[in-house]
Amino acid sequence: MVWRRAGEATIAYAAAYSALVLWNFRHDVSSLEDWAFLPLYLAAGFGALAGSVNGDSRRRDAIGWRCIGYGWFFSFVGAVGFLLPWRPDWMQLTALVSYKAYYPLLIAGFTLLAVVPRERAARLRLALEVAIVVVAGITLGWYFVWNVSLAPTGPNSIPGIDAIVPVGEIAVLIAASIVLHRPTSSDTQRSLELLGAGALTAAVSDLMLVQAFEVGNVALRHIGAIVQAASAVLFACAGFWSGTSSRRASRQLTASLPYGAISIVGALVLFEVVRGHQRYRSLTGLAFGAVALTALVIARLAVAERDARAQTTARREQEERFRALVQRSSEALIVVDDAGVIRYAGGAVLRVFGRSGEALEGAPLDALGVGDAVMVLRGILARPQHGALMQWSARLGDSPRDFETVVDDLRDDRLVRGLMLTTRDVTERVLLERKLQHSQKLDALGLLAGGVAHDFNNLLMAIRANADLALADPALDPSAELEEIRLATQRAATLCRQLLLFGRPEPGASRLVELSALVHDVMPMLRRVVPSTIALQVYEDSARTTTQADRSQVEVALLNVVMNARDAIVASGTIALRLAHCTLNDGDVALPGGAEPGAYVELSVRDDGRGMDAATLARVFEPFFTTKASSGTGLGLSTVYGTMKALRGHVHIVSTPGEGTTVSLRFPHANELQERRVLAPMVERPTTGSGVVLLVDDERAVRQIVERRLQLGGFEVCTASDGIDALEALRRLDWRVDAVVSDMHMPRMNGATLAARIRARVPDMPVVLMSGYASSAELNGVEVASDVVRLVKPFDVSALIALLQTLLEPTDR
Repeated sequence: MVWRRAGEATIAYAAAYSALVLWNFRHDVSSLEDWAFLPLYLAAGFGALAGSVNGDSRRRDAIGWRCIGYGWFFSFVGAVGFLLPWRPDWMQLTALVSYKAYYPLLIAGFTLLAVVPRERAARLRLALEVAIVVVAGITLGWYFVWNVSLAPTGPNSIPGIDAIVPVGEIAVLIAASIVLHRPTSSDTQRSLELLGAGALTAAVSDLMLVQAFEVGNVALRHIGAIVQAASAVLFACAGFWSGTSSRRASRQLTASLPYGAISIVGALVLFEVVRGHQRYRSLTGLAFGAVALTALVIARLAVAERDARAQTTARREQEERFRALVQRSSEALIVVDDAGVIRYAGGAVLRVFGRSGEALEGAPLDALGVGDAVMVLRGILARPQHGALMQWSARLGDSPRDFETVVDDLRDDRLVRGLMLTTRDVTERVLLERKLQHSQKLDALGLLAGGVAHDFNNLLMAIRANADLALADPALDPSAELEEIRLATQRAATLCRQLLLFGRPEPGASRLVELSALVHDVMPMLRRVVPSTIALQVYEDSARTTTQADRSQVEVALLNVVMNARDAIVASGTIALRLAHCTLNDGDVALPGGAEPGAYVELSVRDDGRGMDAATLARVFEPFFTTKASSGTGLGLSTVYGTMKALRGHVHIVSTPGEGTTVSLRFPHANELQERRVLAPMVERPTTGSGVVLLVDDERAVRQIVERRLQLGGFEVCTASDGIDALEALRRLDWRVDAVVSDMHMPRMNGATLAARIRARVPDMPVVLMSGYASSAELNGVEVASDVVRLVKPFDVSALIALLQTLLEPTDR
C-alpha cells in the first residue's frame, strides 16, 4: 500500500509539473522548469529500486531493476551539473557523462530482465517487433538529430558524442521490446509493460529535446518536457506497483508497439507535409522509415494472422478432445450449483446412473434416481471439501451398487462456478475386495488344516482305541475308557469351535473378552502356522486384560499379524506376544493418528525379521499393497486396520530395517470383569424331571441318545426328524407338550422357523435350540425370541435335563 501511494504521489506531481510547463510556455522561465523536473528523476530512480524488492523477483531481476534505478539517479546528477551557474569544462564533461550513463545502465537493466522465448513462432514475432522498433528508432533519430546541421561546441565537439542519444535510445528500445515478450504472471507483466511504455516515451522525449535545444524550438522543448515527465511516471509506477495484485487484465503492450511506432512516424510525415515541405531531408527520411515500417507491420500482421489461425485450430481440437474424453470417460462428471441443481452432466452419467445428461441438466440431484442415497450427496454439498473422496451405496432399480465420488470445489472458477462431482461405479471392485478378504481367511484356514487334521486324527485314534478296549472284554469295567472317550470328544469340540471362529465369514456378537485367555486359547493354532525354527513366546501383564470385542475378529487379526511376522523372518528367529496396559493422553506426542485418549489393552507382536523402511511403513495399511510378490494379497494389515477401527481401537507399527517390527493392537480397556450371558444355569450333578418333551433332530444317532437320556431323566419324549414332522406331531398331540428341544440346522424347515411357528401358536412354550454351528444366514430373516435358549453341541445331556427342569418349574401360566 505504501508503494502504491508513492506511485500516486508521483502521478500527482507530474501533473503539477505539466501545468508548470504549460504556464512556462507563455512566461519562458526555463530555469524553474528545469529545476522542477529534478524530483521526477529521483521518483523514477526510487520506483525502479522498489521494483527490486517488491514481488517474488529472481536475483537477476532484482539487479536489472537496480540498474534501471541507478540510470535515473545518474541522470539526476547530470541534470544538476547542467543547472549549476558555474560550470567549467571538466564539470560540464562530468555532467554530460553522468547524464549519458543513463543509456548503458538501462540497456543492462532491460537485458537482465529479458527472457528470449524458446518457441519458434514466438521468436519470429519477437524478431519482427524488434525490427519495427529499430526502424522506428532510426527514423526518429534521423528526424530529430542527424539531419540537423549545427556546429557542436564544448564537450559536444567530441567525435560521435551526438550519436549517443539516438543509438542509446534504439538499444534501450530493443532491450525493452524483448522484455515485453517474457512469459510472466499477470502482475509482473503489468510492471514490465509499464517499463516498456516508459522506455518508448523516454526515447521520444529525448530525441525531441535534443532537437529543441539545438535549434532553439521552445514549443518542441515544452512538449518534450511533458513527454519526459510521463516517462518518469511510468518508470516510477512500474517499480512502485510491481508485485501488487490487480483484477484488471494485462493489455499486452507488445501487440500495440508496431502501431505506436508507425503512428509516430506517420504523424511526423503529416507534420512535415503541413509545413509545406520546408525540410526535404527530414521528409525523405520519414518517408523511407514509413515505408519500411509499413512493410514490417504487414509482415507482423501476416504472422499474427497465421498464429491466430493455428491457435484457433489448436483450441478447437483441444475442446473437441476434451469433450470426447469427458463423454467417453468411465467416470460420471456432474457440476452442481449451490442450490443443488445439476448444471452439467457428462456422457458417462448414462453408464453410471442410467440417466442421460440432457435429461439431468437443470434438474435437482434427486433426478439421479439413487433413492435415499441422495442425502449423502446433499451432505457433500452442504460441507464441500476440495479433493475429498466419498464412498457410498445406492440401489439402481433392483441392483445394489457402490460408488466413489471425488468433490472439487470450483465455485470461484469463472468457467465452472459450481461443485464438480466425479463419480465412478466401484461395485465390481468392492465385490472383488470382499472375495479377496474371504480368500485370505480361507488361506489362513488352509494353513491351519494340516495341524488341525493331525490333532483331530489323534483324538479319533484315542476314541477308537478306548472303544475297542471297552468292547474287547465285556467282563472288565469300561468306566476308564468311557471317561477317556468323553475327554477326547471335549477336546475335539474345542478344536471345531476354534476352527469355526476363524472361518466364519461374518462377524459375531461383540462381548467382553479376556485377551490373556484368548491368547492362550489360540496359541495351539498359532504354533501350527509358525515353523519349528521360530520361537513363539508370550509375555503378559498380571492385571486384567478385558475388552469389548468380537472374539473371532480378534483371533483373525492376531493370526494375520503373526503370519506377517513369520514371513518377515528369513530362517530362524523369535516372535514375542506381549500383553500390557497403556494410557494415551491428549498431549501425548506419540498419539497415533485417529486414536482417542484413554486406557487401552495393548497386544503387541514383536519379530526380529527384516523390518521395513519408512516408504514401506507409510503404505502398510493400503489395500492390495504387499511386499510378498505373488504370494500375498495385500489385504492382511488393511483388514487388521479395519477390524481395530471397528472395535474403537487402533494399530501402531514401529519398524527398523534389519532389526524387526513391532505391531501393537490397542483395544479399549473394559471395566467389567464378567460377561452377561442369556444362558440357563449348567449343573454337573444328575437330575430328574417330568413332562412331555418334543425332541426334533435330523441326525438319528443324536436323536436316539438324547431321547434315551431324557427318558432316563424322567421325561416323556416324542421325536421328529425335522420341522415339518415336528408340526405334524404337535397337531397329533393337540399341542399338548411341555417343551420343545430342536436342532437349528435341518432340512425342509430349520429350528428358527419352527420356534417362530410354535411361539405364534403357544407364545409361552419353552423352546431350546441346539446347534453345532449356526450363522446368521441360517435364520433366513426369522427373528428368534430373546427367551429361546441356545445350546452349543456337543453338550452334557445332564445339563439339558437340568435346564428343562428349570424351564418347566410350576408357574402361573
